Amino acid sequence: MIMSKQKFEMAVGKAVFVIILYVSFLHCSAKKSPITGGISRIDPEDLRQYPDLIKGVKSFLDKLNSKSTAGTVHKLVCASVQASSQVVQGVLYRVAFNTEQVDKGVAQGESCINRGDFVEKGEGKFICISIWERPWLNDMSPEIKENKEGKDIESCLGVSN
Repeated sequence: MIMSKQKFEMAVGKAVFVIILYVSFLHCSAKKSPITGGISRIDPEDLRQYPDLIKGVKSFLDKLNSKSTAGTVHKLVCASVQASSQVVQGVLYRVAFNTEQVDKGVAQGESCINRGDFVEKGEGKFICISIWERPWLNDMSPEIKENKEGKDIESCLGVSN
C-alpha cells in the first residue's frame, strides 16, 4: 500500500512530536531526581528530615567531647551545617560544620549554639565527617569517620557550588 504524501508528512510530524516530548521528559526528570551513585547537596532547611545524619553528628560530637579534659566541650554552630548524600550500598552522608569550645556547664542541653553565644573568639574548629548508613548491618551502622583532608565545604561534601 502506497502512502500519500500528506499522510506521510503527518506520520513524520507525529513521530517528531513524540521524540521531542520524550527527550523533554527525560531532560526535566533528570534535573529533579538525583543520579544513582551521584552526590546530592542537602538543603540546610531540610536537615531535620535526615534523622540518621543528625544522629551521626551528635554521636561524633559526643565522642569528641568524651576526650575533652579542659572543662570545655565542642558545640555545633547551628548555621554552619552543610551536607550532601550519596546512595552507595546504603547512604553516605558527608557533613561539614563548625564547632566552638564552650564551658561544659554553660551550654548544657543545647543541641547547637549560634556563633557568639557563650563563645571566646578563636576557639572554633572546622570539622568534616562522613556518616555511612547501612541499616542491614544493625550493630555496625552508621559508620562515622572524620575526614581530615576536607579543608573546606566543597572538598568535604564532594560537590561544587
